[in-house]
Amino acid sequence: MTDNNTTQRLQADPNARHASQSRLRQIDRDVSDIIQALAAHGSMLRQRGMNLPPGALDNLQAMRARIAPLLGALAEHNLT
Repeated sequence: MTDNNTTQRLQADPNARHASQSRLRQIDRDVSDIIQALAAHGSMLRQRGMNLPPGALDNLQAMRARIAPLLGALAEHNLT
């Protein structure tokens, strides 16, 4: 979902690739932490007869699934 200018810049600038990869790793860690926190709070909410919003965990897990191939692609470009 990147435009051509972004793709060209990432291909031409190893520092941009590294920075993008680092930022994506941080986002992935943050999303993972949020998933863990929501799961813990979900247990507490269920004890009180409430639930997390529908799809909250699924949407975050889907986000992690979309990040993984981006990280792989950036890592592959860093090797070449």
